[in-house]
Amino acid sequence: MRIFGLFLIAAVLVACANQKPLSGGDKDFTTPKVVSMTPASLNTNFNQKSFQITFDEYVQLNNIYQELIVSPPLKKQPVIKVKNRTVIIEPQEELKPNTTYTFNFGDGIVDLNESNKAEKLVYVFSTGDKLDSMVVYGKTSIPFSNEKLAGMKVMLYDDTVDVRDPKTSLPSYFARTLTDGSFIISYLPSGNYQLVALEDLNGNYKADSDERVSLISEVSSIAIDTNQLQEQVLEMHSQMPEAIDFASYKVDSTGLFSIPWNPLFEGRIPYSFNILDGEKVEADLFKSSEEDTLFYSLKGLPSEKNVRISFTSGESVDTLAIPFFAEDYKKVLRISSGVTSKMLPSEPLIIQSSVRSVLKDSSKIILKKDSVILDAPTWNSISPLSYTSSPKLADGSKYQLTVLPGAFEDVMGHTNDTLDVKFVTLTAEDVGMMVLQSDSLSGFADGVLEVRDKSNILIWKGSTTGLKEWKIKNLKPNEYSVRFYRDRNNNGRWDPLDFKKQEEAEYVRLHTSKVQIRANWELKVVLELTI
Repeated sequence: MRIFGLFLIAAVLVACANQKPLSGGDKDFTTPKVVSMTPASLNTNFNQKSFQITFDEYVQLNNIYQELIVSPPLKKQPVIKVKNRTVIIEPQEELKPNTTYTFNFGDGIVDLNESNKAEKLVYVFSTGDKLDSMVVYGKTSIPFSNEKLAGMKVMLYDDTVDVRDPKTSLPSYFARTLTDGSFIISYLPSGNYQLVALEDLNGNYKADSDERVSLISEVSSIAIDTNQLQEQVLEMHSQMPEAIDFASYKVDSTGLFSIPWNPLFEGRIPYSFNILDGEKVEADLFKSSEEDTLFYSLKGLPSEKNVRISFTSGESVDTLAIPFFAEDYKKVLRISSGVTSKMLPSEPLIIQSSVRSVLKDSSKIILKKDSVILDAPTWNSISPLSYTSSPKLADGSKYQLTVLPGAFEDVMGHTNDTLDVKFVTLTAEDVGMMVLQSDSLSGFADGVLEVRDKSNILIWKGSTTGLKEWKIKNLKPNEYSVRFYRDRNNNGRWDPLDFKKQEEAEYVRLHTSKVQIRANWELKVVLELTI
């Protein structure tokens, strides 16, 4: 009985220790409200070691160091602590004299139970005897895509500094854009500034080459209570690439090396590859058909060791070891087709291989139309792993592409198995037509129109010179975008912004809405572009 009693007491204690809160009641949607700020916001001659913000309920921090914006920026993050209902902020450096500081907490403070955010929480003080009251405001835009980007940094620098110099210190003031792309930088001293918007992916306040940025604008801060307030519009663009990104290379064990390629490199950035060792080994260079990849492919006899190559780009020289192993060439060369079940008559046929191969016998590639063998089409290598052909295909017909063994051969002498693919070509009833119309583009001798599908693949490109209407036929049912740009240097492509040279991007505008094409349908589109 004594043992039973002990178990009974323990059970009661466990039951008491595991009590659950009562369920029920409405969810709390109330945001934390500020009860007091100590010292009060908008105070002058600030010389405190800290300031405090007290709320009407218990609060907690929410990614505070990502959310907090201090302007002008501090070199060291302040220490921020929570004690019950009070947030305590302690700057960790000596503040500048006669300077107005703004602490914008964003969504960095939330209540304890439901994480409701304290809204529009800003604390302002001056280390001098007056608060600065000037403002710069405006919006950012991405004309390339009509995006509205939130969280972009908009930075103000003194007009005497070189913003393009990577060694330039932090901006004098900055803000982040809201969801509509707008921004406002308040409590500024009167003066002249340089204004720039930056994507700033790594948080270093520098215009790194992989980040979108605007040109530098010269602005003056204007009193917010005057009628002279002028909206600043900052167009953000990707930047002119500076160098080949060798760090993003890919390599396999069959002697294939690839790096990202940008067509804008052509003629601007010299490059070369050289084999440093490897007996009876040579190499070829290829660009992908989309011109977004550069392939360097070894050919010859594979070995059991790496083949070292050097690559040079401008003044940069590096060395890479490329595996070129015989054991990774399988006994049967695997091939596949890039042909879909429904093809436009104008679409090319594609045959792909698992490793680098050569077309040994084109007579073993057979194309039939309704069981009738057609004249052998011409096949061209477009990469180390693919061949393409553009035969004349008829609308609404059944085709069969057959690749017999021995058509392709790899460096080890392995050949392919049989590949058999059937497809049909689309008819005029299966596709649609887009008719673009504009009265304002015909005068641009350097104007270019582009139509791209929802995967951003270029479908059609045409000049605007002297024209007010453009017909794009044989479009598969899909969603398309239309853009206009001015090819001012006549290089056949859109050129981005060059931040170092402060050369603006080529003028570009996107049609305001997507265009949905349906089968057997002609759609007229009046272009809505801001010219």
